Amino acid sequence: GSHGCGDTQFLNVKNVALHGQGSEQCVAAVDHDLGRVLIFNVESGACVATAGSKGTQAGQLETPIGVAINARGQLFVSDSSLNRVQVYDLKGTYVRGFGVSGPGNGQLCQPRGLAFTAKGDLVVVDSGNYRVQVLREDGTFVRSIGSRGQGNGKFQFPVGVCAGHNERILVTDGVNCCVQVFDSGGAFLHSLGCKGDAPGQFGYPYDVVVAEGGEILVA
Repeated sequence: GSHGCGDTQFLNVKNVALHGQGSEQCVAAVDHDLGRVLIFNVESGACVATAGSKGTQAGQLETPIGVAINARGQLFVSDSSLNRVQVYDLKGTYVRGFGVSGPGNGQLCQPRGLAFTAKGDLVVVDSGNYRVQVLREDGTFVRSIGSRGQGNGKFQFPVGVCAGHNERILVTDGVNCCVQVFDSGGAFLHSLGCKGDAPGQFGYPYDVVVAEGGEILVA
């Protein structure tokens, strides 16, 4: 990819997700401004599919941000303006969608980061509701994590999420300037970092991932 509006170009990449192994491994990149996800073969660099287009209809994306791919190769994309998650196959074909605007269980307000747990549940950063929700793949509510505020287990602006080792759920908070760690049941375990520019401190932690060796990488 490169900067631009062409078929294989980007204006504003928000998140990426990897899937597969070897020559079949692909990376899906969310273009927030163009309302689409481009899927590339990692080995060749070729763009192999496009999911979504700018718009508000089923299968379209207005302001996509988060992306995650499940074990079966289905692509899940959060749309922060339309307050929903849409699902595509890796050829870019629309499969289904779920989510409506609101503060209730399973409802969404400005959804952002997405991740899958080892059990196959979808973790959604529900930024506008100051929480993280755990849902089934069809959008069925499982549990909610966190609430608005400062301190342990509270969020001011949750953004990114990943599912780490031992079923831990790690969430970045851009305003509280930390990464919070929860167990699979949603109980707060500990927090990493604070506001500042020294080593181990953050200005605006956007996303997080746990490497194979257990290292926690924060953008």
